[in-house]
Amino acid sequence: MKVDSVLMRRIVYWFRRLKRIIAVAKHLKIRGTTVAYVLHLLGIRKKPKVITDSQIERRVLSWYKKLSSAGAVSRKLGVSQRRVSRILRKNNIEIKVGRLPKRRPNMNAAQKKLFDGHIKLVKAGIKSVGGWRARRAGMGVDDLYSAGLIGLWRAVMTFDKDVGCSFATLAYKLVRYEMLDAIEISRFGRRNVNGKLIDQSAFLSYDDM
Repeated sequence: MKVDSVLMRRIVYWFRRLKRIIAVAKHLKIRGTTVAYVLHLLGIRKKPKVITDSQIERRVLSWYKKLSSAGAVSRKLGVSQRRVSRILRKNNIEIKVGRLPKRRPNMNAAQKKLFDGHIKLVKAGIKSVGGWRARRAGMGVDDLYSAGLIGLWRAVMTFDKDVGCSFATLAYKLVRYEMLDAIEISRFGRRNVNGKLIDQSAFLSYDDM
């Protein structure tokens, strides 16, 4: 990876001010991996240590006795469920995955008509968010369209006429939110409440559920 000296100085300057790699990447509109590479190259920030299974094994076994679910342990420690299952199998422990998540409810006829009548809001959301944001995050327009459909589905399922807000207003906001959230996850990964990256394999896709 080649980085010119001007960009390196800007990265160092903004990292000393913002103190976070993600904040610097957003401000300079570059990838977080580029920021981390420059900081590691200059010795400003050490590379994070890779936690092996043997180091985390004691914590997994301890929390599994309390929670009795591989999924719960995975969410508690911020590691993938596959990794937790591998440690449990190594210790000849029967794996319990806990309750399966509830499947998304189906739309009735009126909701489906409302959904089909506002598909144009997804295209408007793509135009508002911008395809360049998706390309910078390694996504395509089809990915943005899928995220927008999820936002539109959420609007249909949660809309209440008594709130005093039109459906189009609510749907447009949720469509844009889902698109921006998908871009954020694609660029920087999913994070827990402490701001630490979570292994994406810890999450099941909708088809798997």
